[in-house]
Amino acid sequence: MLKKIVVSFFAMCVVSVIISFSFPVKIAVAHGSMQVPLSRILACYLENPETPDTLACRDAINEGGAQAVYDWNEVNIRDAGGNHQALIPDGMLCSAGREKYSAFDVPRADWAITFLPDSGMYTFIYDAYVPHGGGYFEIYVTKDEYDFSEALKWSDLEMPAFATINDPPLVDGGYYMDVQLPEGKSGRHVIYVIWQRSDSPEAFYSCSDVWFGNSPTPVPTDPPPCEAPQWNSSVVYGENDLVTYNNQNWRSKWSNSGTQPSTDGASNPWEFGGDCSTGGVQPTPVASTPIPSETPTPIVSQAKGDVNGDGIVDIVDALLVAQYYVGLTSSINADAADVDCNTTVDIVDALVISQVYVGLLQSFSC
Repeated sequence: MLKKIVVSFFAMCVVSVIISFSFPVKIAVAHGSMQVPLSRILACYLENPETPDTLACRDAINEGGAQAVYDWNEVNIRDAGGNHQALIPDGMLCSAGREKYSAFDVPRADWAITFLPDSGMYTFIYDAYVPHGGGYFEIYVTKDEYDFSEALKWSDLEMPAFATINDPPLVDGGYYMDVQLPEGKSGRHVIYVIWQRSDSPEAFYSCSDVWFGNSPTPVPTDPPPCEAPQWNSSVVYGENDLVTYNNQNWRSKWSNSGTQPSTDGASNPWEFGGDCSTGGVQPTPVASTPIPSETPTPIVSQAKGDVNGDGIVDIVDALLVAQYYVGLTSSINADAADVDCNTTVDIVDALVISQVYVGLLQSFSC
C-alpha cells in the first residue's frame, strides 16, 4: 500500500524517474550542484523560488531570500585551493560557510530525499551546464551515529571520502560518476560533495539528503501550531518578543511598533522564525485511499497537462498530480491531469507530465 510521504519525497520520485532515463534536466547556467542525488538548494530551485511547494523550501526562502535559490549553482569558495576543512566552519558545510546560503545548513527532517540502493554501483550526476575544466570530486557520507538535530560538522562525515573521481566525463550538461556505494548503510544520511576545479582554486559544495535501502517512515509535513500572539500594529514590542503574522513566527530584534513583520530591508526589526498553522496540529499522514476508477469530473476544461491552468506544462503540474494521487490535495483539474486518458489520475500521469516537461516525450498520448 502506497503511503502518504512528504511532498518533497514525491518531487524526488518524479525527478528520479526522469533521471533514470539518463537525461539530466538542463537548468543550470553556470557552475553547478548535485543533481543525483538531488542537493537541498537545487531541489528548492526546482520547486520555483517564488512559489515553493515544500515547507523546508518555504522556510529556507523566507530566511535567506529567493535570490540565494536562484543562485543555487554558486555555493562556492573562489580561492579554496583544496583547503576545504580549513575554510568552512563546522555547522556550515552545506552553505560553504557563506551567510547567503546558511538556510541550507538548518537541520530538519523534511529536506527532499533521494532513495539509494543499500549497496552496489550507483551513477552520481553533477549538473554543470557550463563546465569549468574538470577537476576532482570528493563524495562523503555521514557516520551512522550522526545526530540529525544538529547542523553538519566535518566530524560527522566518514573519512576519507568513499569516492574520489578525477575529471569525470561531461555528458549532456552533467558530470557522470559511477561509484561504489559505501557498505553497511541504511536509512537516512547526508551525502556531501566537493568539486574542486583543476583550472582555478575555486571549489563548489553541496548537501544531498538520501535514504539507503527501504523507504522511510513518513514524516509529518504540516507546520506546528501558532502559539505566539498575533502581531498588533498598536503594540510596542520589546527585544525578543514573539508574535504570529500571516501564519509565520517572528521575533523582534529590537523595540519597535507599527512595523509589519518581514525580512525586507536591512533595518527591519523582525527575524523570521518559521511557518506555523493556526489550525492546530495536523494528523500524521496515513495510508492513501485508492482513487475511484470512474471518470473524474473536470473542474474546468483546459489543455492536457496544464493542471494549475497557468498556460504552461511544467514540473509544478507534475507535483500537483502527485499530491492529488496521495491525498495531499483534493482539488485538481482531473481532465487536464489525466494525460494518458485512462480515466484515472495517478502517479503515471505525474511522470508523463514530467517527461514532456524535460523533452523525453514530445506530446501526450491523447
